[in-house]
Amino acid sequence: EDRGVTWLNSHVSPLFGLSRQGIYQQLGQTPTGLFVFCSYLSRIGVSRDGGKTFDYFASLQGSLDVHGQVITDGNHLAAGWISCDEHNLLVAAEERIWQSFDGGDTWHTLPNIREGVSNVHKTSTGDIYIIADKYLYKLVNNKWEPIEGGYDYSTGHCLASIGSTLYWLNSQQGRLLKLPEHGDWTILVNNRSETHHAKYIITVGNSLVLGGLNWLGVIEHDGGELTWYETDLDSGAQYMGDRLVCDGNNIIVRQSEQTRNARPIAIIWPVAITKGAMFDVSLQWLAENN
Repeated sequence: EDRGVTWLNSHVSPLFGLSRQGIYQQLGQTPTGLFVFCSYLSRIGVSRDGGKTFDYFASLQGSLDVHGQVITDGNHLAAGWISCDEHNLLVAAEERIWQSFDGGDTWHTLPNIREGVSNVHKTSTGDIYIIADKYLYKLVNNKWEPIEGGYDYSTGHCLASIGSTLYWLNSQQGRLLKLPEHGDWTILVNNRSETHHAKYIITVGNSLVLGGLNWLGVIEHDGGELTWYETDLDSGAQYMGDRLVCDGNNIIVRQSEQTRNARPIAIIWPVAITKGAMFDVSLQWLAENN
């Protein structure tokens, strides 16, 4: 609440944070909430007060599938995605992809995939993509089809989309790729210095945002050019730009060191840099905590 000078622990409801095993990881952001998941027991939590509290939202393990059977093989979540209306969810668990259309009350499985899934994303036109065993796949006619040229060494939230166009940030190689719904890959950036050591990308309104180290990259609209903005306040961090979130006025980018940060640092950018931002809730929370 004081632009990152001091940090407070969030209150986590017992129903969501029942187990202390694993870490909380970011699932996604909607206009009214910030969603995280705890891998163990596949629980999903939400904050609607700027990260002060996190309440239980849904879980995979112990919920019902579309046939009314209790799910017993979804104990560990690896990645996920949530729609802006909070009804449609996708999660990866136990070599399966699960989808819900009712906010996590019931789930059904998509075709199995043996490789470990590290990323799940759905475009606004309904195309579903995953990164599994470092390759990109698209769900076509109820079958996972590998996308040629989509090889990746990195993990994390590195998929985002504007409309039907997919963007993929390979943070370890510093490569930003663009894949239209009907077309081939285009390499927009091809080394880490040109991505300013960004680790994550998100969609803000109609724009794609890359959170770099002391820099913010923005593609205002699909087909637009990548523009970089430099801060006049050096964070002092030396490793990479890390997690990023958006509130009604700001884009907040965590600045990361290669070792654990003794003092958390974040850079705040005006949301007016982007086009079409719709977020109206203050979200000060930005971290991956045990």
